Amino acid sequence: MMRKTVGLILVCLFIASSGRPQREEPTLPGLTSEQIMAIIDAASGERALNHIRRLTLLHRWFVSEGYHQAAQYIIEKAREIGLRDVTLHRFPADGKILYSTCRSLPRWTVRSARLSLVSPLKKRLASWEENPITLASNSRSANITAPLVDVGEGTQASDYDGKDVQGKLVLASSPQGKGRIDLVHRLAVLERGAEGVVSYRSYHLDDFPDLVTWDHINTLEFNGRPSTFGFCLSKRMGWELKRLLLKGEKVSLHAEVDSEISGGHFEVVSAVIPGTDLADQEIWFIAHLDHCQPSANDNASGSAAILETAQTLLELCQKNVLPKPRMTLRFLWVPEIWGTYAFIAKYPEETRKAIAVINLDMVGEHQKRCRSVFRVTRTPDSTASFLNDLLDVHLKFLLAHNPEPGKELGDAYAVVSPWGSHDDWNAELIPYSGGSDHFVFMGGVIRVPATMFGSWPDDFYHSSEDTPDKCDPTQLRRVVVLSTMTASSLMSLDSRSGLDLLDLVLMGAKGRLEESFGKSLGLLRKSPPSNRDLREALNIIDWAERREQAALESTAALLSHDDGLRQRFQGCQKEIRQQSVTLRQSLSEYLTLINGGERKGSVSPAGRSPEEITASRLIPVRNPAFPGPIGDGFLASPAEGQDPAWRGTLSEFQLYEIGAFIDGRRSILDIRNAVSAECGATSLAVILRYIKDLEQAGLVNFLSPGP
Repeated sequence: MMRKTVGLILVCLFIASSGRPQREEPTLPGLTSEQIMAIIDAASGERALNHIRRLTLLHRWFVSEGYHQAAQYIIEKAREIGLRDVTLHRFPADGKILYSTCRSLPRWTVRSARLSLVSPLKKRLASWEENPITLASNSRSANITAPLVDVGEGTQASDYDGKDVQGKLVLASSPQGKGRIDLVHRLAVLERGAEGVVSYRSYHLDDFPDLVTWDHINTLEFNGRPSTFGFCLSKRMGWELKRLLLKGEKVSLHAEVDSEISGGHFEVVSAVIPGTDLADQEIWFIAHLDHCQPSANDNASGSAAILETAQTLLELCQKNVLPKPRMTLRFLWVPEIWGTYAFIAKYPEETRKAIAVINLDMVGEHQKRCRSVFRVTRTPDSTASFLNDLLDVHLKFLLAHNPEPGKELGDAYAVVSPWGSHDDWNAELIPYSGGSDHFVFMGGVIRVPATMFGSWPDDFYHSSEDTPDKCDPTQLRRVVVLSTMTASSLMSLDSRSGLDLLDLVLMGAKGRLEESFGKSLGLLRKSPPSNRDLREALNIIDWAERREQAALESTAALLSHDDGLRQRFQGCQKEIRQQSVTLRQSLSEYLTLINGGERKGSVSPAGRSPEEITASRLIPVRNPAFPGPIGDGFLASPAEGQDPAWRGTLSEFQLYEIGAFIDGRRSILDIRNAVSAECGATSLAVILRYIKDLEQAGLVNFLSPGP
């Protein structure tokens, strides 16, 4: 009975602590109802789909002729619609050059490739001319006939026990989460002398047995042995080969590849809609242009959508439906992640002008065909921003007016394309998730709030079936409307819309503080809670307050040109401080309740340990020569004497945030507390060790002597 009573009181405390006023639905900053309807009317999902159809004719590998042709198409269309300063930026790429901590890729040129079954019967299995996706990217030239050996998944050493693969081709099935063809290639070819890899890996449902997933070879040399080649087959074809082997047949294949790996250039297309009096503040839209043919949704859709967003904005500004932008709007088409690292490394000052980045990656999915959900990601706590609340209110507005099919003519804000689906919009705002270009902007020396518009899951991801028929003009139109609304709210911010945005962020901040309070209470439900639990609970509230103050400050930075809003900003700061004090008091009251009415617990936990005192005096500073986040694999070879396995105790997100919180002001203890508040209690010793790795790699140094 006591547990039920405490639970009821807990809920009452939670509600009472918020002090959150009941308000009507907020207005959309900087937008009138007439402007929203005009944006919906101007945006075209069909135009975007036409761009997708054109791009999917090209095999757009990162550094290749197909990518170059795609970039030329974007340049042509960008100039055609009236974008300014349309520029092709070229960055040397050879597989060795580093941009920040990201190693470049070489140029890969393919003239022909074919895989054939020659025994026990003759049959063509794969052809570059018919389907380029069947050749693993970065495959080298070859002309060989060899026996085929089944190695199962082929992703761990035990898969090769008792099997002689020297001079043979290996057949491998590597499902999702078990590794890429690159791992099979390293184990079979580079370490055991196999000639090449034939993969029928498919992490898709059995509904699509003829689907082929594309893959690539990353490790181009190992212990002096150069890489070879790989072919990707459908699950059906892979099982046919496997059945032949299980029957005891001697299976031989002939592989012929005519290709070249050489130096080349990453190519980034940049274009702008210039601003006026706030031209040095920029709003960026970015989409990766690369990927294997066809790659319609990933990511011809994003590339097409930002082009359509630009056209919609230009059209409405020229008609004076939208005011001329005070801020500059920049549009970037890049080789995914690599091109973004290169651009930021070469143009750090240009990047610092950005006040927000919107990354469009996989935005055109026909949701029923692909079984996908449209998702907008928040920024992480290390880059708290106004952007989250602005996107939240825009997305909720559009969702409220697109709830069910067949009623679009009765709602002026319904977004449906004439030749698209008439389905409801399955969309949500989610916590930070990386995996695309937006993550490059927030994890390093240069920190710009960045979000991703994307769709997940997708049954046809990275496959031969990612074709234009899987795209939906209605979905594309909705995404373009959301993008255009977001740009419109920011690009001509004035006193009135600035005040609306500030109030919007304040409302969001209060709600998130309530959520953090609930998270803190969850740590204190033990009877009695430990001193460590109490410390972590208080730490969550402390860093939640810092996060929300940072979000308010990001809003104030946009309004630095307007002295009249400064007083309101200070009032918002005060409200957040007051709410945080109330939350801490509520924690103390809760401790009293769970101790039977006696104040046995204390809202002030025991003092710092010697290790914490030491960590509080150590302030890491990022090396400005490495402006981006820590690239994948950059620390793959740990310093002598270290166990590489320990780093696996930290998640990819924790590692990202540790690097992001290093700003030359926070101590290692601060970083530990910030990461713990966001991700759950994290070992100080492990964080200290990781930052020591960064120091040894030349990525950081310490204001005080290192540990």
